[in-house]
Amino acid sequence: MKELPALSTLTIPNDITYLPIALTYVRGVADLLGFDSRDVLKIELAVEESASNVIQHAFSPDEKTSFDIVFRKKATGLEIAICDKGLPYDPTLTPSFHLENDLDKQTTDGLGSFIMKSVMDEVQFCNLGFSGKETRLLKYFPFAAIDTDAGSDNVKSDEKVPAAQGQQPENIAFEARHMQRCDAIEVSRCFFDCYGYSYLHEHAYYPERLAALNESGELFSAIVATPEGEVAAHASLAFSDFYPGVAELGMGATRPKYRGSKVINNLHGIWLAEASRRGLTGIFSEAVTVHTRSQQAVARLEFKESEFLLAFFPSTLSFKGIAENIESRVSALVYFRFLADVHETDKIIYPPAKHRQMICALYESFGIKPVIGNTPAEAGNKQPTIMEMSVNNRLSLALVRFLLYGEDFEQRIHEILYRVKREGIQVVQVRLNLEDPQTPIVAERLEKQGFIFTGILPGTTGGDLMSMQYFNGIAVDYDAIHVFSNRGKELLDYIRRHDTMGGIN
Repeated sequence: MKELPALSTLTIPNDITYLPIALTYVRGVADLLGFDSRDVLKIELAVEESASNVIQHAFSPDEKTSFDIVFRKKATGLEIAICDKGLPYDPTLTPSFHLENDLDKQTTDGLGSFIMKSVMDEVQFCNLGFSGKETRLLKYFPFAAIDTDAGSDNVKSDEKVPAAQGQQPENIAFEARHMQRCDAIEVSRCFFDCYGYSYLHEHAYYPERLAALNESGELFSAIVATPEGEVAAHASLAFSDFYPGVAELGMGATRPKYRGSKVINNLHGIWLAEASRRGLTGIFSEAVTVHTRSQQAVARLEFKESEFLLAFFPSTLSFKGIAENIESRVSALVYFRFLADVHETDKIIYPPAKHRQMICALYESFGIKPVIGNTPAEAGNKQPTIMEMSVNNRLSLALVRFLLYGEDFEQRIHEILYRVKREGIQVVQVRLNLEDPQTPIVAERLEKQGFIFTGILPGTTGGDLMSMQYFNGIAVDYDAIHVFSNRGKELLDYIRRHDTMGGIN
């Protein structure tokens, strides 16, 4: 696979006659990166649809200007962003397209969006305020998953792996270390042994992706291995622009035959040293609530409860030998740990008055006594809203982070909810900046639209975050949520009492 610059930008006029020239460049980049002819065609088709939409709808008919097609080489694939400063995009103006519907009874409106989602692995829309907007298209590199990897000892999807749990390995000289490229296949097999093919992060089943993400620094995988090279346990730190300044401790897996031996505890010092080396403020971890094992594990590492992610994961999640028949969407309890002692007494936050007491209690559990700032009487920002929205169709989940609340904030919320309902997305999570004086006003408006408060995530660069969630056509099964700590139970009870939409009783 040939190396290309990390960033390449093609600027073209908003004239449809230039589009074939741009697509020639798209084909060339995709071909150089190693995509086969079928994937090259898919990438070209997605860019053609997105760029055509910009040319035809983003500018006035007589406006002569240009827009950019930005190529970003990612660890897992090629990301192409179509960026323009034309008319703001309003998804409510575009009806949805359903392939199963009678073609004689629907127009082609919405077909372009349908095609992009069908041929690309990820499609993300970002409203950038005065910087315009961009549509990001990601296509994964053609890496083989473990069930298609060459070799006579392949792990097949229909194999039954015995869950011989709790074995105490004797006289095994385990080694805890950073994963190397040669370990990637064993890591993928470890995930299969633990989860089958139900694990949420599909990268776990692609050894080449795991290796590429570690080599790029987007992921730091720590493993416990036997002298023969078998991976007994894995845990990673994941780094995302969505949560700057902190990392997620996750992708935890212990082979069933080693459960009970606590081999994963050997990884503590490795990921902690890496987090310190990178100068992180803190680390968070999402512990599922179908059982309490993962919660107890992170609590022992001095993590503290900060928020719930309700109905966050699909019911297809499975844990071999622990919880295999899950009937409703799975919730998670988020734990956070600061990497240094924190005793701030002058931290100014702007929590909604309704949730002030709970938010302050969460801060105080970390040794922080925040100062409550004065909230303006009304929103006063006259700039356009800046937001990021990412949709994971596999999880039926939308993640939204507002970087700036603008005067068009309510319009953006209506657009998000319209898209969610049109596409059948079940859960929306919104992150709000607790250090922004406008947040209480925004939170109140969100609650009127059906969003509920679910906790906080401190430590991120640019402001601590408050979490709110919206549920489309589903109800949270609170009785199916298992929490072992008193603080976690108190937070869950608080959220449940304030869930105006009601959960499953």
